[in-house]
Amino acid sequence: MKITEIGIYKAQITGFKAFVPHPFPPKDGFDFDQNILKKNNEATRLLGKLAGRK
Repeated sequence: MKITEIGIYKAQITGFKAFVPHPFPPKDGFDFDQNILKKNNEATRLLGKLAGRK
């Protein structure tokens, strides 16, 4: 998975730097590793099981 830059620090007139995020969501979408997607699906399934218990 590549590192994604989420914004820039822009120098301000008063001397400090402000973080300015890039537009969201990214134009080229997201590049998730298959292992992360599988873990997310499993976590979502298990949360659903917990929500069904009384």
